[in-house]
Amino acid sequence: MGLDLNTEQEHIRTDGLEIPFFKEFYGLNVKRASEVKAAGRVLAPVYVIMERKANSPKSDWNANYFDSGDGFAYPAKGAYEGRRFKVVLGSQELTDMKKDSDLIDKGLLKPS
Repeated sequence: MGLDLNTEQEHIRTDGLEIPFFKEFYGLNVKRASEVKAAGRVLAPVYVIMERKANSPKSDWNANYFDSGDGFAYPAKGAYEGRRFKVVLGSQELTDMKKDSDLIDKGLLKPS
């Protein structure tokens, strides 16, 4: 059984169909990103996940972890002066991940 993420108002109604706005694709982004893209959907941005965790009456938002389509870029080890990092909103690299994408410590390598 999938997660209960949508209220009655969070459905798109078109041509007699009722499509949930939020849809679960269980598993790691690296294994499911291409399926999400093929379904015409996008990986949820961090701000949407946080807003749903804060405001949704559906308990599944707070009882589960969610991967995001936003990338957090950290400098390489030893180059972490000032504790600075970047957030890449709607990262194309994350959207385009495939099962054979190279990961390092569960992270996608992004050359600087």
